[in-house]
Amino acid sequence: MPTKQKKPTKKIKPKSKKTFIYIAIGILMVIILLYFLIETTDKEGQEKTKKRGLEKTQTKDASIKKQAPFVPLDKARLELISLGGKDNIRVLVDREDPEMVYRYQWTINGNILKDHVSDTVSNFKEGDIVGVLITPIKGEKEGQPRYLSLTIDTVTPKVSGMSEPKIEKDIMEFKILADSKDGGAFSFTSIKVPDGMVIDGKKGVVKWPIKDVPAGIYEGSVSIKNQKGAETIYTFAINLKQNK
Repeated sequence: MPTKQKKPTKKIKPKSKKTFIYIAIGILMVIILLYFLIETTDKEGQEKTKKRGLEKTQTKDASIKKQAPFVPLDKARLELISLGGKDNIRVLVDREDPEMVYRYQWTINGNILKDHVSDTVSNFKEGDIVGVLITPIKGEKEGQPRYLSLTIDTVTPKVSGMSEPKIEKDIMEFKILADSKDGGAFSFTSIKVPDGMVIDGKKGVVKWPIKDVPAGIYEGSVSIKNQKGAETIYTFAINLKQNK
């Protein structure tokens, strides 16, 4: 019998080590590249979100500034008064918002009074021009300032006191003694007086029914204004003795 010859087996050559190394390096580089792409995209997304949030905040702040709740100082004015025998100018503002405060910067003949911040100023003379810059403030926001000025062309009424009180039929009567250089008339207004006490607005005569009033010391205050609006606040005290 003839002998069968075996067919030679083909040997498969294994891939070289270099090929595997190159493939591994390639895969590693792809992974690293994908990682950096993901990180970059995520950071860009965070930056865009942060920027949008900042823009919204800035828009909101701008909107709040445009809608600042400030009332124009149309009702502010200056008044010349006398307190404690001294002439003063004070600012009067009709406060419509209890949270509103005001900053005052005073000038006399254009010279700024740097250390004077109250709503009243003195130490001026007749002929001076007194001015004040009023700035409304609410919280951390400032409103539109307003400038007021007053030329001192008059003096406040000078009060020398009161006449000796007289009592007739249980009614006490006395007069506020005010002097005027130009002979002009005054107007008298009670500010705070004992119950029942009234004052004549033109003559300054005070009347007070005292029949049922207990003995004691009673105080009062009266406003005296001249025709130009200059005002003096006069305070007085009456020692009421026991009625017999």
